[in-house]
Amino acid sequence: MPSTRPVGGPRPSRSTSRRSPWRLVALAAVLVALVPSGATAEDDPDLRQTVRGDDPVVTDVKVLESGHVDLGPTYVDGTWRFLVHDDTAKADPSKQSTWRLPERTVFAVPDTVRLPAPDDPTYAFLGAEPGSTVWALPQTQAAGAPWVGWNTQEPRVMETIDRGMTLRLEGVQGPGRLVTYLQSGSFEEPEVLWTSAKDARQDFFVDVNTHTHANWVFTEPGVYLVRVSAIADLVDGGTATDTQVLRFAVGDGTSPREALSATWRGSTQTPGSTDSAAAATTSDDGTLVTVLVVAIAVLAVLLLVGAVVAVARLRALRRRALGGTDVA
Repeated sequence: MPSTRPVGGPRPSRSTSRRSPWRLVALAAVLVALVPSGATAEDDPDLRQTVRGDDPVVTDVKVLESGHVDLGPTYVDGTWRFLVHDDTAKADPSKQSTWRLPERTVFAVPDTVRLPAPDDPTYAFLGAEPGSTVWALPQTQAAGAPWVGWNTQEPRVMETIDRGMTLRLEGVQGPGRLVTYLQSGSFEEPEVLWTSAKDARQDFFVDVNTHTHANWVFTEPGVYLVRVSAIADLVDGGTATDTQVLRFAVGDGTSPREALSATWRGSTQTPGSTDSAAAATTSDDGTLVTVLVVAIAVLAVLLLVGAVVAVARLRALRRRALGGTDVA
């Protein structure tokens, strides 16, 4: 999804939100994916925003249970930081939005966003059995749940980065699979940005002055730690990078306090993921091939031994026959 702006031209402004995770089709009461049309800042007022350059960085503990939230870079005492932009002012203009520290912030994913996984092969990347429960923070704002996106709209960031930044998934630690994806138009395939099923770094590019929201789907309740890096080339020729761990408490029965106290220990491969299943299949196939090769080799040896014995017996019979003729 990278793009290039014209040399000397204005920096692009892109605000993107697409609708809820799947489309509901009433055919024999079977749930399939919901794919409503996309939206931009022009037709969705929730996406219109300007990030102020004086939004303060706060250090208190916060459980984000609802409202508009963006992940994004800013500068703290001249240092590039990847923080959580709590856009409280969008809901209450009398208040000022703030930047929050990821290690002191928890995204609470409530049971109200539970959905049955669609019975549609297009969504096999979710890693959930059709009809099983998943927790989905949608691309459009849902009441009573955090609306999680990202932006590159902080004024100092827009002045210093060259073209945009890379958001890199370093790993996911949790009881199930996490998938972050975009859903465009009514007939377009989902665009998977991150999936914990892949035990590898995953990058996507974000243009400068961009505001985007995506679907965040979790297949099991519990605490998820998501390690993310924000990397950007700067107009002065340097590079800026910062790595943070995002904290999600998925399900009403999961304590945000547990998410706050959790320690990053490295990625955990989702049980039963496609990659794990493929590895298991490969392992099983390899074992089967080995057994077949050994069996064929043993059979070949037995056939060879049988042939040698048969030839020896024939020669012995021939000698006996010739010997009998001579005597006669």
